[in-house]
Amino acid sequence: MNMKKTEPTWSRQGFKSQYEYQTAWINKHGYKNPREYRLSKGIDEIKDEWRVKDIEDSCPDNANEIPFAPGYFITSDATIYHKSRMRKKWIIIKQQVHKSGYCAFQPYIDGKRHVKYVHRALMSAFYGDRDNNYEAHHMNRDKQDNTLENVIWMDKYEHRSLARGPYNK
Repeated sequence: MNMKKTEPTWSRQGFKSQYEYQTAWINKHGYKNPREYRLSKGIDEIKDEWRVKDIEDSCPDNANEIPFAPGYFITSDATIYHKSRMRKKWIIIKQQVHKSGYCAFQPYIDGKRHVKYVHRALMSAFYGDRDNNYEAHHMNRDKQDNTLENVIWMDKYEHRSLARGPYNK
């Protein structure tokens, strides 16, 4: 069977490239550029949408800096703020529920994105960072209730014995 090769649509209509054809089509339909068209159709997502919950003009006075995440601040109700260099405003960082059931956020530390637990950030900011022998404990056992009144530092061995029985060293 002998198939006849056809020219692409953009070539048949007198355009020199596919890009030129797409740009003409986008302008004809009232869009400024290809990105605006893609955003209107929901094809492209805004770059930081996964980590920005809201934008504020200022950070609350009761927010403390998180020691292991410089430039990130947390309030007693576990709202996390970061000063955006591009926007020149404070952004509220979204929190996701990690597969472990705890709330986590993703700060940039030394140019790399890390996953950090909110309850650990809360305790570190308000009561100081602890060594590996301490863990943050939710007193009401609700892993997503990250208020300062609900979370305390607890010795690792004591904390694990609450859930699993006595801890064997």
